[in-house]
Amino acid sequence: GRSFALAGIGDNFRVGFDTLAFSTARYLAVAPFVTGAGAQKDLWFQKLYASPASGGTPLRTALSRAGRYFGDRFNGVASSMGASPINSACQPNYTILTSDGYWNDGGTPAVKLDGTAIGDADGDGRSNTLSDVAYYYYNTDLRPIPPVAPGTVGYKDQVPPSGEDTAPHQHMTTFTVGMGVSGTLLFHPNYQTPGNSLDYDAIVGSAGGESGSSLWPTPAGGGETTV
Repeated sequence: GRSFALAGIGDNFRVGFDTLAFSTARYLAVAPFVTGAGAQKDLWFQKLYASPASGGTPLRTALSRAGRYFGDRFNGVASSMGASPINSACQPNYTILTSDGYWNDGGTPAVKLDGTAIGDADGDGRSNTLSDVAYYYYNTDLRPIPPVAPGTVGYKDQVPPSGEDTAPHQHMTTFTVGMGVSGTLLFHPNYQTPGNSLDYDAIVGSAGGESGSSLWPTPAGGGETTV
């Protein structure tokens, strides 16, 4: 499915590849998706097909690493990823996080640009979840003016809106793809329209927010509540 989804993308996009557990052998820095033997598109598919399905599921670690890559802030294994791919003020940035399992990384996997714990970034009363990581790297200016870290470049807030993605600052928009995994809530593609999703309606209520008769499930590592 992933190969079909990206097969039609041309060199007007820049694409990279990373696995959940970082490996320099399986990593490909973001670059124009040029076609040809040994070019970026060919290398991308080579990385995809050579990636084994083994080990744990460090989703929060991987998504935090992607956010720090865009923000030009590295430590540990992420220092091998190279410079941030953000090079203009109007550039949108996306991460497609794909997994066949539930997150189960331990320690402090959900981290901010400065490497400290993200905590309850989305304000739902649960700390260091995958949604906290996605929320933080969407709402945080990854390349501010003036720059936060030495050696980084800041950009004006000129990212154009796209649908519900209206943040003008340099940010990371996350899309998730679960392969064969289900959560505790039934999904509907138009869940935000009242009447389409009984689960979502019960959580947000008629006033929006979390004012309904139900709550988001409390995430526990390695289980369906993490979806």
